Amino acid sequence: MNAPAPKTPGVELIGREDELDQLRAALDEAFAGHGSLYVVEGEAGIGKTRLAAALEISAAERGARTAWGTCQEEAAPAYWPWRPILARLEVAAGVADPFALADALCASIRATTGVASAPATVLVLDDVQWADQASLRLLRLVAGQLADMPCLVTVTRRISGLEDPAPGPLLDVERERFVRRLELPGLRAADIGRLMTAVIGRSAGAGLTRAVAERTAGNPFFVIEIARVLRHDHVSDRTSTGLPASVRDVMGRRVAGLSRDGQQIIGAASVLGLNIDIPMLVDVTGRSHRDVIGALDEASRTGLLRAAGDVGTSADRLAFAHGLGREAIELAMPLEERWDLHRRAGAYLEASGAQRLSELSYHFDAAAPLGETARAHRYTVAAASLAARERAYDQEALLWRRVLRLLDLDPSLDDRGSVLLGIALALQRGGMVEEAWEGSMAAAAHARATADAKLLARAALVVRGV
Repeated sequence: MNAPAPKTPGVELIGREDELDQLRAALDEAFAGHGSLYVVEGEAGIGKTRLAAALEISAAERGARTAWGTCQEEAAPAYWPWRPILARLEVAAGVADPFALADALCASIRATTGVASAPATVLVLDDVQWADQASLRLLRLVAGQLADMPCLVTVTRRISGLEDPAPGPLLDVERERFVRRLELPGLRAADIGRLMTAVIGRSAGAGLTRAVAERTAGNPFFVIEIARVLRHDHVSDRTSTGLPASVRDVMGRRVAGLSRDGQQIIGAASVLGLNIDIPMLVDVTGRSHRDVIGALDEASRTGLLRAAGDVGTSADRLAFAHGLGREAIELAMPLEERWDLHRRAGAYLEASGAQRLSELSYHFDAAAPLGETARAHRYTVAAASLAARERAYDQEALLWRRVLRLLDLDPSLDDRGSVLLGIALALQRGGMVEEAWEGSMAAAAHARATADAKLLARAALVVRGV
């Protein structure tokens, strides 16, 4: 009996059309009697198994014989992922000699040549990074005989981190002549929009798609999980989403695999932002530069971090692989510890003399519950004024709203009227007329309550000609 491919969520395969076409071309070659082996690689959730399942469906529709085996993370007996494949191809699994087993398997595949009922064979080995040595040895022996066999073998391999070489036996497999590697990158923005539309059941706006792309780095699993939250909660395009439990679980398992020191340092890094600022991380954690680099190296090998930008893979150019991952790690930390790390980060930037107003505002605002409202207010007002000069009106409005929240925390920072007016003006300059009108009404109401005639006049002039 054939071992079926794992069931996948009821969402069509999106954004992998080119890769699927490449595998289908290899399938055409297999039908012509010329076999090959594809190693499909990528991080967890990138779509390796779904791509292999789509290939299996295409092959079955064309009459090919298909068989699927899955490697297990736990220690498994020799040839474990091959057992369902051998059963499907009616090959005795009790053969101890790997060469004899490979010959029997290849003989069964060649027996389909010219047979109308099954003119080709497609084999899938899923999660080969966990394969036992005997299974990899058998894979290599089969790969060496593919040239004249009507067979397409597809293996999926999870890669994580910046440098994750294949195990020795798999490298030996990849050296065979008819072996190809197919690495799956994150989805493009257009494909993320299509995938979200398929899950939500309505068109995803450009702003929402862009935000999801930034948080997920195009990982289909994360995109689908966020889209399901949107579908369930009926969230609008302007609303940020929470973290699905499935995403928190995935990231929690990755962090749990780190050493205790690694968990603490990566936790601190998650609070400081998406890109890793190593000097800041050393300062706020009080750890040595060597300890920090060691923790970053450990995290990079689990897939939590990636090279920032396109500049090599050096440890001074690291970032979290996904915005979602960073958020999940940060939210798992105790609240007061997060506040204190933000306060330390703000103090570090302040002491360094760096004019990074947006970051200073962000960190001191997050530390406001620890009594940092005055510094948060000062830097946020300055950042809002800078955003206005740079015509970044969405950012300006966001910053003025941050100031408004600070006023609620600390009544001594009493400039509510000017802040409400700043919000309205930023919205008006950004072309958001309806929101600007509502903002001007809020400023006018405050002006009446405080008998501030000048503010009332200015509020009345925010939206003109409507």
